[in-house]
Amino acid sequence: MLSSKITILILSLLSLSNGIIAQGELPKCDNILDLIIVLDSSGSISQPDFAKAIDAMKSLVSLLKIGPKKVMITVINYSSNVQIPITFADMKLSTFSIQWLISKIATLQHMQGGTDTALALLEAKRVCDTTCRSFNEGVARSVVVFTDGQSNSPSETAKQAAALRSTTQVNIYAVGIGGYNLAELKAIASDPNYVFTMSNYQQLTVLINDITNKTCMMPAFVQPNTKVNTEVPANTYRYYRMDTSKLRSGSGGFFELTADVTKGSTRVFTSATNTNPQAGSSREVTLQLKGTQQHYLEYIEPGTPKYYFSVLGVDPVNEFEFTSRILDMNGGVIG
Repeated sequence: MLSSKITILILSLLSLSNGIIAQGELPKCDNILDLIIVLDSSGSISQPDFAKAIDAMKSLVSLLKIGPKKVMITVINYSSNVQIPITFADMKLSTFSIQWLISKIATLQHMQGGTDTALALLEAKRVCDTTCRSFNEGVARSVVVFTDGQSNSPSETAKQAAALRSTTQVNIYAVGIGGYNLAELKAIASDPNYVFTMSNYQQLTVLINDITNKTCMMPAFVQPNTKVNTEVPANTYRYYRMDTSKLRSGSGGFFELTADVTKGSTRVFTSATNTNPQAGSSREVTLQLKGTQQHYLEYIEPGTPKYYFSVLGVDPVNEFEFTSRILDMNGGVIG
């Protein structure tokens, strides 16, 4: 069963790094992402299947494009306890190499024991609190949980999933295989649409496409009044989201963005409902020049809990920094 789970993981992450599973199936994925993979290695996983999973993961990392400005990965291996065999920090070392990573994967332990998913989620929170890239880098954060059944404590699992989501602003995907508990998967995931199940191998392609599309298009959380420095290639979007739930009930407000494009040129799109605003489907904000900076201001309708915006790269190389704010109707800063 773990072999099947890792197959899903490999193909999904291959899409994240190289942009496609098969030519023409999926658009190129150019997201900047901190990805925490939570793997179940409990006693229900046979040793031959675990060995196959190790071989599959070694093949995966030889193909991934890993780097500080691309996808960074931490792996949490768990059963009754947790291990963290691979961390974000490992990939930043001057001595890091794919060969080193492959040898590290080869030594992963088949832990046996029970299924303490709550403990694994608590560890994912600690990892992201201490090692995820900062919000001023505009990096999306995702946790993908693969499990083969019910956890030891569904209520504690739900509690730890909620804490992980709220404090780190990660988006959690829950993948259940075989005898899964659907209610628990929904309690783990950030959204019902982030729950995936597979009862047979024939469903694999559809599942891969769905997970990959959602993960690659995930907007990064932006803190108000935090300067974000990033870049975007030509004809590529960077997606962002802001919390607008603190606007006074029944009252609207404004989204304000001040951007300084240091190289190239960009376009900005906004939406109160579409997590991925794009040209043709979302509003392009009005440009107002203030000195050398670009200043954007958009009205937010009452009852809008989140606000989404995107930056589209126009030239071959586009480097920019921005600061975003949510304002009430009197111009006061919220958050």
